[in-house]
Amino acid sequence: MEMKSKKNIRNISIIAVIMLSAFVCRVVAYNIDDFFIATLLVMIRNAMHISLAAVWTVSIYMRVVSKQIRNMLISVGLLMIGWMVIRTCKIEFLYTTDTLTRYFWYAFYIPMILIPLIGVFITMHIGKSDDYKLPSLFRLFYIPAVLVILLVFTNDFHRLVFDFPNGILYFNSDYTYGPLFFIPSGWFTVLGFYFVVKLLLKGKVPGSRIFQRVHIAIMAIAVVFWCLYAFTGIDADLTAVDCALITLLLESAIQSGLIRTSTNYRKLFEISSVTAQIADSNFNVCVRSAESEVFTTDILKSAVLSPQNLGDYILNAEKISGGYVYWQDDIKNITELIETLQETQKQLSENNFLLQAEYELKENKAKTEEKNRLFNKLIYEISPKLLKAEELLALASSDEKNKRMHLAKLAVIGAYIKRRGNLFIISEDRKKIKSREIEFCINESLANLRLLDIIPSFVFSLEEDISAEIAVKIYDIFEFFTEELLDTVNAVFVKISEKEGSVSMRMMFGVKSARDEILADSEILSGADIIIENSEDDIIIDVLIPKEGM
Repeated sequence: MEMKSKKNIRNISIIAVIMLSAFVCRVVAYNIDDFFIATLLVMIRNAMHISLAAVWTVSIYMRVVSKQIRNMLISVGLLMIGWMVIRTCKIEFLYTTDTLTRYFWYAFYIPMILIPLIGVFITMHIGKSDDYKLPSLFRLFYIPAVLVILLVFTNDFHRLVFDFPNGILYFNSDYTYGPLFFIPSGWFTVLGFYFVVKLLLKGKVPGSRIFQRVHIAIMAIAVVFWCLYAFTGIDADLTAVDCALITLLLESAIQSGLIRTSTNYRKLFEISSVTAQIADSNFNVCVRSAESEVFTTDILKSAVLSPQNLGDYILNAEKISGGYVYWQDDIKNITELIETLQETQKQLSENNFLLQAEYELKENKAKTEEKNRLFNKLIYEISPKLLKAEELLALASSDEKNKRMHLAKLAVIGAYIKRRGNLFIISEDRKKIKSREIEFCINESLANLRLLDIIPSFVFSLEEDISAEIAVKIYDIFEFFTEELLDTVNAVFVKISEKEGSVSMRMMFGVKSARDEILADSEILSGADIIIENSEDDIIIDVLIPKEGM
């Protein structure tokens, strides 16, 4: 804070010396007979005024944080520079009687009208967030501002702002204020007072009382100066004085902290607890926080390419304008945690080896038990067929005369055992199976009937998947009737299709001779609607099984 005060005193002293020098140049220029020296002094004085305004405008760009307030302050600075340039051109380079000089005089009122309006807008942004937008109603104030400027610029036609009693040629030395002069002067005065009042209201915070008195003092000086200039006609550079007063008012708002600046950011960065530092493009550290470590140039260069692991922390870097910013990520706790996790992992690995062996034993036991369960269940379901196959095999060995017939029947039953086992395994894995599985089963069984000189025929039109339970039931029923009629059949026709939401199977057996009625009360046939038509030459069996299940 002491360093900041010394810097402010130094800057104020330099500005005061420049302003005093400009005043001396003005006094000497108006009281010296040498035209060349007088002109040189006038140009030096104007250059001082314009340079001060330009330097202040540049400092605004470098200091003020809020983008919107910064842009408005820069606009004020540019308007003041334009104001002084117009003043210099009018007084020093143009004749005092021509029209261009008069319009340069009228142009004084462009900054005089716009600067107070921008000042009001600045006070509305003070204390607001960076994304604050002026209400649309206040933006309409640009319209009366433009109208007031047009009122001044059209004075040659109505002469209601300035009047020229002795003719317009003597406007520079002999003019009076018209009835509408109070409009631009009132605009400038009222908005100026409003600006000061708003600064006083917004500046009522601890530590800013001195700057509240500064606002009042500057405005009081301005009022006194304008009164003396208007009523006594004191010899003064009105443009330079007005620009100085405007600059003082705005700078007081900046110094009071109402307008945020970046002047204390370096000190804040240095005392902050953030472990960071900023280096230039040559890796020379410009500013470092108190908690940040000191690194070699090689480490700083390496951090730009990739984050550097330095044990308890990681050094990161990012490219910024004019250099690099570095920051440290503390990983000490993470490192300790990783070491703890590694130790825990080692212990768990040892336990896991034992658990894995135990798990494999249990898994193998479960697989063996499941295989035994499936095998026992399958044997239970097909055991009658296995017994029958064993009987046929014994007959084929003892009855050479009918050996071929016994082996053919054995082939039919063997096909059923094979396909029935396949259906059993599939049905254990899923509830529904492809309808073509039942087609393959019946096709193979029918093919083996040819060994008994039975002519088979098969039509299959199911497309959708069917439940495994229905597929097993269809195949069991088919096999039941086939075996029942095997000795008397010379031809068989099977048709499987969908009928009214159910699976329909029609079996037509061509028989060699009429036989007794077929019994249909077997457990295999339960759960299905079965209709049997028995005639002299054939037997027709219609089976209907609901798709929803039995």
